[in-house]
Amino acid sequence: MTNELANKKPTMSAILASNGIKELANSLSLTPKQINKAKGAALALSSNPNLSKCDPFSLVKYCYEIARYDFSRDDCVYPVPYYDSHTGSTKVQAQIGFRGFRELAYQSGLYSEINASVVYSDDKVRRD
Repeated sequence: MTNELANKKPTMSAILASNGIKELANSLSLTPKQINKAKGAALALSSNPNLSKCDPFSLVKYCYEIARYDFSRDDCVYPVPYYDSHTGSTKVQAQIGFRGFRELAYQSGLYSEINASVVYSDDKVRRD
């Protein structure tokens, strides 16, 4: 009976309520708004069938780490599962998309306009 409880996967709600996650939020210096956004994203992603086999702690860490960037859209960064051979588990890592890079550039204050479009192999591209 004890082994069954030890092997049982913790629920996302229990993980989000743990002291370790509160310490993670403090170490990342997240605002209450960012923490709520991260919790909502973690709960939503935990029901994703592609991410259900991933370590739930790495999923929560992913959500908290991307919350500090304050992306305005959900398609700026993507959760990508990968197998960690050192721990023997599947974890989640962030993959920033072109919209994320563009938004980070805007947030830096160095750019006022950025163009992004499809480039084909026979297109002539000129750089400024």
